[in-house]
Amino acid sequence: PFKLTYTGRSLDQFEQVGALRVDARELTRVTPKGKVLLDHVSLVIEPREFVAIVGPSGSGKSTLMGALAGYRRADRGALKVNGDDFYQNYDCYRGVLGYVPQDDILHANLRVEEALTFTAKLRLPADTTEADFSARIARVLEEVEMGAHRQQRIVDLSGGERKRVSIASELLADPSLFFLDEPTSGLDPGLEKRMMYTLRYLADSGRTVVLVTHATANIMQCDLVGFMAGGRLVYYGPPAGALQMFGVTSGDFADIYTKLQGRSGAAEAAGQSELAYAHAFV
Repeated sequence: PFKLTYTGRSLDQFEQVGALRVDARELTRVTPKGKVLLDHVSLVIEPREFVAIVGPSGSGKSTLMGALAGYRRADRGALKVNGDDFYQNYDCYRGVLGYVPQDDILHANLRVEEALTFTAKLRLPADTTEADFSARIARVLEEVEMGAHRQQRIVDLSGGERKRVSIASELLADPSLFFLDEPTSGLDPGLEKRMMYTLRYLADSGRTVVLVTHATANIMQCDLVGFMAGGRLVYYGPPAGALQMFGVTSGDFADIYTKLQGRSGAAEAAGQSELAYAHAFV
């Protein structure tokens, strides 16, 4: 979690926990057949912000997430973390990255504590003691409100509980940049709300949290929301501003989806190379 900078006179150490800023400029990704998956996407994520990337299916949400997390890099454009070229210096930042994919990432037949112990031994320094392992596991389980389930098998947990254990697994390395792909997928409304509050807490605790989601019922928990359509970022700003930008008076963010899908289809039918409503980007 530290950055070492040589000033010419000394080698200075700077703690970067809770202080990572992400700058994406003109991120573009194109398939070998020429299909544009990301179309010149630019955004800034400040330290400790909670950001949601939303939009219709096939809009480029997961592609943008992969580019920001460095797992599926953009073909063109620049991605910087605290001014450093993120892709070029990726190995330097791997230790502060957390990534939770949409699918469960833990062995279903293990108990929660067992699964996290194996993960901790892989992710934490070799000189970590057994007492430190236990303390770290207890801490991350409390952060996701799963302390009472540590002796349960993962296969016996509900969908929401498994998601929380997956998040806890990534929290073991204490990441400052935390990416989650559809963490609320398949959850009922109550569990979805609880999950969003958990992620809000993680951001307030010093992490930069970015998630991809279809669910918009609790999007007001986020600091910023980015709406994707046709591979482009057509809105990026406070959630309340999206309703005003797209002229949605119902207060339901799902109504924005309808407008995005309709306009995207109209743009394609007219043979346009870019969406007519791209000026909604702020």
